[in-house]
Amino acid sequence: MSQFIPADVIQYEDNDKVRVTRYTFPPMGETGWHTHEFPYVVTPTISGTLTMIDAEGNRTSYDITAGVAYFRTCGVSHNVVNLTDETVEFVEMEIK
Repeated sequence: MSQFIPADVIQYEDNDKVRVTRYTFPPMGETGWHTHEFPYVVTPTISGTLTMIDAEGNRTSYDITAGVAYFRTCGVSHNVVNLTDETVEFVEMEIK
């Protein structure tokens, strides 16, 4: 059983070109384990710190800033969690 709770997820668009999803992470919120099929761009909408846990259990924390987008490639299995006391949110656009 996970010590985390699911992030609030709203899918805005999913077509043959892109998938656009909003993730809102309350304290202890998580995406759940997943592997991206496609490269993607993340645009934070609420600044904060999120932690990525990889398949080996390594943890890397990232400070994200509202309005400052970043790009990631596909293929890495991971879980994104909010270990802080503040809500963090981003919109993710996967490029198919």
